[in-house]
Amino acid sequence: MEEPNLPPYYVSVEVKPPHLLDTDDFGYVSKAADLYEGDETRWKNLVYPDDFSDRAGGKVRPAPPLADDPGEWTVVYHHATSDKNHRSVVCHGFMADAVSE
Repeated sequence: MEEPNLPPYYVSVEVKPPHLLDTDDFGYVSKAADLYEGDETRWKNLVYPDDFSDRAGGKVRPAPPLADDPGEWTVVYHHATSDKNHRSVVCHGFMADAVSE
């Protein structure tokens, strides 16, 4: 059952490679999206690496392909309550294989 006029619920997704990044402890992060925007019963989709980047030191670096860093990656879902505040709500992982030629 849909509830009209739900308050926004912003979620961003962080993808962490198996090896440390040069900049900090954060991985590649998507922009926050309101899960209730539009039809709140429809899935919201993100595409890696297209929708992810690393922002540090005033620079934006695009996320690399998964095959560039094979191993165990981590995915963390964050509820963003403001531009600077968030809390982790779900954490998952997956194995990325190297591409063989």
